[in-house]
This record gives sequence, structure tokens and C-alpha cells, in this order.
Amino acid sequence: MKPEHVLLAILVFSLALRLYFFIGLNWSDDPGYCWDAYRIATGSIDVPRYLPGLRSMTTYPIAFFFSIFGVSNFSATIYPLLCSLGNVVLIFCIGKLLFDKKTGLIAAFLLSFYPLDVINATWIMPDVPIAFFMAISVFLFLAGEREKDGEKNKLYFLSGIFVGVAYLVRESGLMILFFFIPYMLYRMASERKIKFNYAWFFAGIVLVILLEGVFYSVRSGSFEDMTLRYRVVTSFYHKGAAGINSDLGYLPRGLLNLDNKNNFRWDNIYEVHYGLFYYLIIPAILYVLVARKKNAYVLVLWAVVLFTWSNFGSMSLTEYIPIHRLYRHLTIIEIPSILILGYVLGLGLKGRGMLGILCRFIFVSAVIFLLVTSLFYMTGMKIYLDASTYDVKEIYGLLKDLDEKPIYCDPGTGGHLNFYFKYQRMNLIKCLECVKNCDEIKDAYVITKGSRGYGLDPEYVDRIPKCAYGPPENWKLLKTIIGPKVDVFAQYDPQVYYVS
Repeated sequence: MKPEHVLLAILVFSLALRLYFFIGLNWSDDPGYCWDAYRIATGSIDVPRYLPGLRSMTTYPIAFFFSIFGVSNFSATIYPLLCSLGNVVLIFCIGKLLFDKKTGLIAAFLLSFYPLDVINATWIMPDVPIAFFMAISVFLFLAGEREKDGEKNKLYFLSGIFVGVAYLVRESGLMILFFFIPYMLYRMASERKIKFNYAWFFAGIVLVILLEGVFYSVRSGSFEDMTLRYRVVTSFYHKGAAGINSDLGYLPRGLLNLDNKNNFRWDNIYEVHYGLFYYLIIPAILYVLVARKKNAYVLVLWAVVLFTWSNFGSMSLTEYIPIHRLYRHLTIIEIPSILILGYVLGLGLKGRGMLGILCRFIFVSAVIFLLVTSLFYMTGMKIYLDASTYDVKEIYGLLKDLDEKPIYCDPGTGGHLNFYFKYQRMNLIKCLECVKNCDEIKDAYVITKGSRGYGLDPEYVDRIPKCAYGPPENWKLLKTIIGPKVDVFAQYDPQVYYVS
């Protein structure tokens, strides 16, 4: 069978797996991205002044699909899903470029069921798209290294363009420069000459950033908005910012599914984002270094540098502000990491005799081990993430069939309801914690404990009006949502009231 046909079969398998483990809207920044995308699609937004709204290559593609298919979980997830499938194609292309087609196919198959990519492929977040555009930039640059000057310059320039696109997805897209700059310096040192061609790469990045500034400046009519993203980013990331995960062991432990005491978490099936891949990837990286497989060094640099910055880096370049650590942020190292593993596993397939048979047995065993364990852990994550939105979907199912009246709820529940109502009842969604006197609520619905923040966040609870703790007599209970007894979601059951 031709390699292209095998790749197509892998893509079909990848798509089927991602649709089976479909996530859709969940509890993160995704309701905000969808809201911005809706306003872009309907022309009701000008120039946002907050950071997530400025991530144009996150919101505008979603807006594009909203304008074609309308607001739904399907249309909102087409963009990350396409990027995820693009990652499978890209890892094949990079594997073919650096090694051979067989290595590319092995890596593509491994990535097809890699839990982090599968789960995030249908989660409306920038993590899979940013990994996709970063990888395109690396692929084009490495391809340029093999071309003559004319084509070389074009590919360098396009590589820079895609670094800029990754930056438009999320500002951390510029993190890929921590790979490119050491690589360029090494190449110039080894060849003992300054490679002025590399200027084309930086020209591509600068062009995208300038075009972004011009876009915002023209839209707002203010030249000052040429630097809007810079000003918003510097004000958003500051010392003492709330919610920053500064645990240096968080990501390393997560790679190996270890708890805070570095014990393997046998009972943790809900948040194993990487499966057990890194139990093989880390030895593969060490093998590449010890065996001096120099053709794979570029992948080691790519993976190690980005992981190091993701764990120890700063969210600001002007002062040290510990970077926020989340498991999903490591999509940016999945392609080089899995490609190293695919390369090392593929080396064994070239052996002959008894050694060759043993190597093939190890190869098949490793792939089956990763596939089976990944399916197991993805099932756990699917259960967990579905449980997190079960309540609000049930609330929506109840309210959509009732008379349209004001709905008082927390911001998280309100964001989800707005999405499910396709933003057609926005004027009816009211802020529960903004209520000062319970007598203000008349002929309306009230949702308590809606986002599971109830009882988990003391500050949130303090903001809720006292009537939500002990509803007055004129509050009629319509339904108590009994959700799946999964992890924290077993502790709080939302209640929907009608207030006459």
C-alpha cells in the first residue's frame, strides 16, 4: 500500500476517534471565545480591549464557521478539529523530511490516538491550533534549509508568517522563537558564517504583527492602537495575577501521572492528558542523545526548549512572572516528542534475524500498550468533562421549553446558556451575584449552584445574595439537577427556581 493511502487511513481513524471523544463547549475560556466569535460573525464587535478577544486567529475562524453553519457545538469545533487532523499530516511531513516516510507514518499513527490531541481536538480552545501553526513554521523552515537561496528565502519568510499566525492564536505562539534562535545560532556557528537569509524569517513575523496593529488602528480610528496587543498583554500579565499555577512540579508530574508525592496515581483516570506516552518518549529522547542520532537533535531541541519555557519561563519579557501551567498547554511539544518516539521505534523495524524479530515484537507491543492505555484514559477524561457540563445542559433543556423570563445565574452558567440559546436570549440572562436585595427578583428564574463554584470558592459564595442559601417562600423549586457522581461534580446539585 502506498504511504499516502496509509496516511489517509490514519486520518480516517483520527477523525473517528476525535468524534467519538467529542467534547464541545466546556468550563474554561471557550464560552468567551464563542461569544466574541458570535459578535464578529454578526458585526456587533469593533475592537476588543481584553486579551482573549484580541486572539484573532482563535475567534475569527470560529466566527467564519458560525456565519456558515450558525451557532452550535458542531460549528464551534470545526476549527480545532481541522487543526488536529492537520497535526497528523504535519507530523508525517516532518518525519518524511527528517527521516523517511515510514517514520512519518509511525509518528502519525501514534499522534492519531495521543490523548492530549484527541481530547483537545473538539474543545473550543487555542491549544491545538497554536501547536498546528507552530509546527507549520518549523516544517517550512527546515524545508528551507534544504533548498537553494531563491526558494530558501520564500520558505523562511513563510515560516515567519506562520509564527505570526501562531502569535495571533495566542501570544505564547512567539514561544517558538526559543527554538528558532538557538537553532539559527548553532547553524551559523557550525558553518562559521552569518546567514543573512534568516532575516526573511523575522520579516515574516514583523509583517504579521504590523498588519495586526494596522487592522486595530484602522478599526478604532486611533493610531495608538497599533500597539494595542502589547499594551493589553503587559497589563494582563502582572505579578500577583489571580489563578496562576506556579507549581514547578505540576507539568513534570503530569507527564508521568504522578501525584504531589511523586507516586503513580493508579486511581486517576480523569486527568491523564498524556496517557503513558512519556514513559516511552523520555527513554527515546535519552537514546537519541546517547546514540548520537544527530538527525533527531532538532526535534530534541524543539521539545526540550519549549517544555523548559512552559515550566520555568515567564509570562513577561520585561520582568519574571512565573508562567501559568496547564496540562493542555503542552500540545506545543507533542509533534517533536511523538516524532522522536516514532523514529526510535522505527529503527527496530530495520533489523534482521532473531534481533529483527525481537525488535518487531517490541514495536508491536509498545504501540498496542500505548493504544489500549490511551483509550482507557481518554474514556476517563470524556466521562469527567461530560460530567462537568451535564448540569448546565439539563438546565438549558428545562428552560428552553418554559416561558421566556429573566434568568438569574452565575457568569459561568450564563455563558453556557447564552451559547445554547444561540445568543437569542442574552437580554434575559442576569447576574445573580449582582443582586443586592432579593426583592428585586420578580417573575424570573433563579439558578443556584450552577457552575460548581458554589461552595468551592469562598469569595464566590460571599458574593451570592443570602436568599440563594435559604430561598424565600415565593421561590418555587422547579427542578434539582442530580448530575453524574464524578469527582467534585458529585458534591453540588444545582437548583432551578421560579420567583413569582
